[in-house]
This record gives sequence, C-alpha cells and structure tokens, in this order.
Amino acid sequence: MKKFGKLNPVQRDRMPLAYEKETRTVNFGFEQVQVMNAEADTEMTVYEGYAVQIDGILDYGHIKSQLVEAACAQKDEFGYLNNAVSALIKERGGEPLTEDEEADISEFLAFTEYRNLCAQAAKAVLAVYQ
Repeated sequence: MKKFGKLNPVQRDRMPLAYEKETRTVNFGFEQVQVMNAEADTEMTVYEGYAVQIDGILDYGHIKSQLVEAACAQKDEFGYLNNAVSALIKERGGEPLTEDEEADISEFLAFTEYRNLCAQAAKAVLAVYQ
C-alpha cells in the first residue's frame, strides 16, 4: 500500500471494521501484508490500508468527498484531470508524449483508482446503518 496524496497508509494487527461508529473512522483498502518485526527479527502479518475520520453526516456523496479530500485538495483533483486530458489530446493529434505527460496520465489513473476505493468505502459505511 502506498501513500496517496497527503494520506499515509496505516497498519492494524487485525482487519478493522469498515466503519467505527465511536470514532467516526472509515477504514478502507485494507490488505494483509507481511512486515518484518525488527525487535523479534521475524516476519509478522498485519493489515495495511487507509483510516479517515469523517464528520458523521451519513450521506454517500458527503462521505465519499471527505475520503477523497483526505488525500488531495479539489484543485489537485482538477489538475489531475486537466493534465491527463491535455496529454491524451496531444497524443490523439499524433504527437509523442513527454515523460511528464506520461506521468500525468498515470497520476490520473492512480487518482481514479483511489476515488473508486473511496466510493466502495462510502457504500460500506452506509451498509452499517441498513
């Protein structure tokens, strides 16, 4: 699991609940990983993913927006989209892309993947209340 924007992944000893009501924390993207325990010089299994505290307003769009914005500002979202579209239009016109433009497309694809993860997490939060 990698850092996305300003959001760093966290590690847990066990798989966390999708939503912790007491702390209003949404846990999402958690995967089981092997890490080295430096003290015991052994490998151990942990769960790594993202944990974001939300304001408690239980609306799908509101939750999703908070999760997305925990990683990047709206101006960054807009920048990812514009940079990727510009690069694709240039490529469609037959011009070769620079390394920076290739990176812009990759960054937009990573953002889209993160945004989809946020959408799934928002649905999981609402499922807790159904």
